[in-house]
Amino acid sequence: MIDSHAHILAQQFDSDREALISSAKKSGLVWIEVGTDVLGSKHAVALAEQHANIFSSVGVHPDDIANIQEDDWNTLEGLAGNKKVCAIGEIGFDTYRDGTIAEQEPVLRRFINLAQKTNKPVIFHVRSKSASGASASSTPGVGALTPGVFPADAHAELLRVLASYPTSELPPGVIHTFSGTQEQAEQYISLGMMISFSGVITFKNAGELREIAKNIPLESMVVETDCPFLTPEPFRGKRNEPSFVRYVIARIAEIRGVSFEEIEQATHQNAKKLFALD
Repeated sequence: MIDSHAHILAQQFDSDREALISSAKKSGLVWIEVGTDVLGSKHAVALAEQHANIFSSVGVHPDDIANIQEDDWNTLEGLAGNKKVCAIGEIGFDTYRDGTIAEQEPVLRRFINLAQKTNKPVIFHVRSKSASGASASSTPGVGALTPGVFPADAHAELLRVLASYPTSELPPGVIHTFSGTQEQAEQYISLGMMISFSGVITFKNAGELREIAKNIPLESMVVETDCPFLTPEPFRGKRNEPSFVRYVIARIAEIRGVSFEEIEQATHQNAKKLFALD
């Protein structure tokens, strides 16, 4: 199995990180350790260099872009050239807290430029605040608002940005922990993006997300944990970990009425192709 988005360097793993990594190696589990800031990206690359079953990405979460300096861009570009770095990200739009599209878009475009320059795919983080003030990603398919009206629909805004690039210049990518609508999923796929499903697909309030997982082409999906967050059922409320990606796979298999093996093999090959994993 390939967990396409994990944060094993989070403090929640400080007590047993090496034991989890050792267990993952024995089981054949592979994951991408995702960078969320400059220092975290450095650590992610260092971790990947130490373990054959771990790859990494480099990027800055949209909540953390305010303090990026020019030297940081040079550092990130240098890291991106490492052979264990398979993606740029997580980057994107997040209006859940105080961020705005206007301040995040120039940084996003610069990261897309870095992906173009280094020939890497992109891991996109997309999260909106709904009209009620809740995270739109907490209830997939609910809270999508008219683009340009505050609070902005981050998915609509990202689709606008992606569509502004000529097809030949747009790097491939994945929409991490997808939380948009069926129509938005189809638009992303038409632009060459993958849709990633996390433990949210196992939640009782997954809503439209289940229909999206059922209907989109199998070749357009990957799976992830986003551990230590978004723990799937039946472990919701506990710490998530890369091995729990199997519960995401199992739920998608149930939704689509196919075997666990079919979803596991497809998402494995999709991730392997997207991230050019050796």
